Amino acid sequence: TIAALREHIVKGGGVMLHDEIIVVGRVTSDDSEDNFYGSLVVMGDDGAVEVKAGLYSLEALYPEGLNVALRLRNCYAGYGNGILQVGVEAHSYDNFAVGDLASFEMLDRVVVRSTDIRLLEPLKRDITELRREECGMLISVDDLHLVAASSVDTLAGESLEDAVWRGHLLFKDANGDSIAVYTSDYARYADSRLPYKSLTLTGVLQWAKY
Repeated sequence: TIAALREHIVKGGGVMLHDEIIVVGRVTSDDSEDNFYGSLVVMGDDGAVEVKAGLYSLEALYPEGLNVALRLRNCYAGYGNGILQVGVEAHSYDNFAVGDLASFEMLDRVVVRSTDIRLLEPLKRDITELRREECGMLISVDDLHLVAASSVDTLAGESLEDAVWRGHLLFKDANGDSIAVYTSDYARYADSRLPYKSLTLTGVLQWAKY
């Protein structure tokens, strides 16, 4: 299971996987909107794995909801923002442990596609229920309101009502607990306005400093 891989094999830093380890799950990321870049997030019943592909237009071959098996022998595994990642060992000068597979030939060795496509329902959570072992999983949190946005230029007289998705956003729930969201500058919806009201957020959970 993905949970066993996370708990018993890839406990801390990077590690080379020499055994015939196979895990299964469904693709939950979609790079067609250009917010995800070069990676596939695969979610199972008890965890998630990010495959570091480093390639474009992955949604054409690995659409959201596709059931896949990951053959992890000779993959390098580690963690990035709390998410279990697999790929190749990164160079010593990189700031991360896992590097990109960087070719469709290598990606095909790791990811076995099926013809079964079914979108997964996100896990409903309150902010206080979120756990590090759920990093990489598709999470949904209800009844949030925006309290800060890096896209707002207060010197130009902008307020939170002018906020767009680009960059970092901070939301709070009714109890005052907070969760941050990051949207890439390259996302097609990066400059879309946020609804300035209570909303539900759905995304891939990460653990990082805000």
